[in-house]
Amino acid sequence: MPLNPGREWRAREEKRARRRRFLGAACLLVLMACGDAPRAPGAIDQDPRATPTSTPCVGGTWSGDAASAPCIAWSTCPPGTYVEATPSAEEDRRCAPCSTGSYCPGDTGAPRSCAEGTWDHDASPSTACAPWSTCRAGAYVAREGTATTDRGCDLCPGGQTSTGENAASCVVPAVALDLGEEHTCARHHDGTARCWGWNRFGALGDGTDDDRLTPTPVPGLQDTTQVVTGWFHTCALRTDGSVRCWGSNEFGQLGDSTTLDRHAPTVVPALHRVVELAAGAFHTCARLDDGGVQCWGWNDFGELGDGTTIERHQPTTVVNLPPADQLVSSGYHTCTHHAEGAVRCWGSNSTGQVGDGTSTDRATPTLVTDLSGVASIVAGGAHTCALLANASVKCWGLNAAGALGDGTTTDRHVPTIVPGLLAAEVTAGGHHTCARHVSGAVSCWGFNGYGELGDGTTTDRHAPSLVPALSRAAKVVAGTYHTCALDTDHAVLCWGANRNGQVGDGTRLDRLIPTRAH
Repeated sequence: MPLNPGREWRAREEKRARRRRFLGAACLLVLMACGDAPRAPGAIDQDPRATPTSTPCVGGTWSGDAASAPCIAWSTCPPGTYVEATPSAEEDRRCAPCSTGSYCPGDTGAPRSCAEGTWDHDASPSTACAPWSTCRAGAYVAREGTATTDRGCDLCPGGQTSTGENAASCVVPAVALDLGEEHTCARHHDGTARCWGWNRFGALGDGTDDDRLTPTPVPGLQDTTQVVTGWFHTCALRTDGSVRCWGSNEFGQLGDSTTLDRHAPTVVPALHRVVELAAGAFHTCARLDDGGVQCWGWNDFGELGDGTTIERHQPTTVVNLPPADQLVSSGYHTCTHHAEGAVRCWGSNSTGQVGDGTSTDRATPTLVTDLSGVASIVAGGAHTCALLANASVKCWGLNAAGALGDGTTTDRHVPTIVPGLLAAEVTAGGHHTCARHVSGAVSCWGFNGYGELGDGTTTDRHAPSLVPALSRAAKVVAGTYHTCALDTDHAVLCWGANRNGQVGDGTRLDRLIPTRAH
């Protein structure tokens, strides 16, 4: 038995009392936290002006910047942004802009990517991004596409067009081309001209001697009806019948009575009533409204047709020539077509390009033999071709590389048929020839050392060979070692030699297939 039971009882009671006091204090703390604690003796009532704590915000709302603020709806992330932070009852939705190349339809958790050239056309993450619209020829890109907006196209203004799809701007369409030794010129619908390529003697007419690798305007030249190119010079016919020339003038081929090179268009004095021009290597000729022809420049082979081999620095009349209705020239010879269907040529004839059955140079117009039913004629470097009324083609002259298209390399001193060819247009270059078909396809043949035949090779062709990448040509023109075409959208396509930028694509790389001039 315990020695002192009373003492043990009192100890147990004191322990119980301490436990009751501890539990009471804990309950008081809990009740005070819940707002239901009993008033302590001497306590003061709470200030009735105090705002009670607000009720928690329901889903889709939050309490604003202050705890006492009313609940308001979460912000909406518009298209072009995404939800950077998830909202709650205490914090609003935070939106961040979508990065470049991504699409954010809004109120979604992450950006959505649309590849370059596509956009989200329906703001739905469940569907694929759609390609931007294509601006066709005749329109231009007025608004660039983005990941959230389509490309916008506007029609070109009156008198202008665009060449190719998705053009950045519109241009006045080219309507005619002419090609020199190493430069190219285009005449445009509004009577202006652009030239590109070699400019050593000012043949581009832009006031400099800097080569141009893309089409460059000829300043101050307007109201032109024709632009022709010699090897290193250029001439333009104006609507008033006057003529302006520029470039190399070593042999008087500019017709201004001097031998000074000109870097800008210069009037040919005392020459009026001109309706057609033609340019050879170093000479120029003009057909007048009465059918007469005048020529000037180099004359070593009699290419001026005045009965002499004397160089002329101003226009000189071609003698013994009936009224002509077409005039062509290239290299060192000149030819005319006449109403009765006859063709006359003069100048160099070493390979039979005059077509009289001989190889004797002619200083006056000489009738081409065995030729009738001619619709039009063209002159190459040392060969000549005629398009007949029945769409067949005959050629004569130099044939070393197959430029006559008869399947041989034998020179022909009289017109010789190009077998199996029916054409809507023929053009002759330095050592090659091309024909445009009614369908818009183009065939070329002859020398191909620089890719001037456009078939992707440098192999000579002795018979017509299709240009594979060209099917909508509206016009084709051959130069010395390059060729160009206008397509039905007025785009300029060139191929062949390009060491001086005569193809016009911004490079000096030879092109074996048609390439767009910029």
